Amino acid sequence: MKITPELKRAAFLALLKQERIPPPQKEFVFSDKRKFAADYYWDINGVKLMLELQGGVEPAPVKKTNPFDAAFKAILAQIKKSPIDTQRNADKLSVTLAALFLRLFEAQKKEDEHVKVSGHTSYAGMKRDREKLNLASSHHIFTMQVSYRELTLPATIKQIKQILKLI
Repeated sequence: MKITPELKRAAFLALLKQERIPPPQKEFVFSDKRKFAADYYWDINGVKLMLELQGGVEPAPVKKTNPFDAAFKAILAQIKKSPIDTQRNADKLSVTLAALFLRLFEAQKKEDEHVKVSGHTSYAGMKRDREKLNLASSHHIFTMQVSYRELTLPATIKQIKQILKLI
């Protein structure tokens, strides 16, 4: 079962409560001049922290079997079995490997077409994110950027606690 971004955010908020971290303000506008909003924002113990979710790209589903594994394994077995023969036929082997890699990348490209892309992944989006983080720093706000995968990791929660001086 794939966990949706909404479920991941709900799990994060529940985890904060469980870890006794005060709830953050959501979509907090920290600069009227640029109307930049932090995904999550805390102002606790004299410390300001914004956490930005980099959630524009959801990973493509991982296939359990790769059709190219067998071909790669066969080539590696041949190399191990007869290294001298492999050395003599290196040009044929390199062409075979190149063809396999091309086919593998084409297959991956088709899979990646189903990956959701947002402003965070475009040049303009990345530039805007950088601008937002720089502006936050100039307002003396600590910044964190995490992916959905990192959002509920113990290291993320620990870092939030440390920055907010809760431990």
